[in-house]
Amino acid sequence: MKRDVTTMMAGAERLLETIENPRHRAILQNYRRHAMLEVSNRIDEIFSPEMTVEHPVYVQYRPDGTRAVLDGKAAVVEVFYGHLIKYGANVMILEDEHIAVADWGFASEYMSNDYITGDTARARGFDVDDLSAMYVHQHAVIMTWRYSDDCRLIGENVAKESAGKLSLLAPDEIITIDEAHRALAPLIGPPPPRYDYHGNPLPTVAMA
Repeated sequence: MKRDVTTMMAGAERLLETIENPRHRAILQNYRRHAMLEVSNRIDEIFSPEMTVEHPVYVQYRPDGTRAVLDGKAAVVEVFYGHLIKYGANVMILEDEHIAVADWGFASEYMSNDYITGDTARARGFDVDDLSAMYVHQHAVIMTWRYSDDCRLIGENVAKESAGKLSLLAPDEIITIDEAHRALAPLIGPPPPRYDYHGNPLPTVAMA
C-alpha cells in the first residue's frame, strides 16, 4: 500500500494540539515546516533568516560509529543536503514519532521510512540486485534540535540505527520527490512566528 506523505509530521502535529507555550509551539512549527521543505527539496527556504541562524551546525552520529560535524551553512548544504539531492533520498516519512519540547529546542525518536534507489541502498551497505529499483529503508532515528534565543534553528544532532530494514517497493508504492512536493505544498505555509523565552513575540528578521 502506498503511504500518505502528508502524514510525515503527525507526531509534531499531535503535540501541537496540546501545547500552549508560544515558544514551544513556534519551535514545533519550525520543525514541521523544516522537515516538509526538506522532503519537498525546497532546501533554500530552510535557511531563510526567520527559520535558521546564519551559522548552523549539524552533528551526525553515523551507523559506523563515526561522528561528523558540519560547521556552517556551506558545509551543511554541501554535505548533508548535497547528499540527499545527489542520491535522490529526500523523501522520508516519519512513523511513530515521540517528541519532547522545551525552551532550548526538542528531542525526538521515530522510525524513518526513506525512499531510496538501489544505488543508495548499496551505498548504505545493503546487498541489492536491482540498482534501478526503488526501496524503502526503515530505520530508527534519535535526534535533538537546538534553537536560539530568538527561536531559530541552531543545529541538529542526529543518530541513526546501524542497519534497519530494506524492502523492495512495487511501482504503485513509490513516492517521488515531485509527488511529495505537490502533496506537501498546501501544508507548508510561511515561516512561523517567533517568541523569546518569556513568550514575547519577536519582530521579523531582515533579509540579508
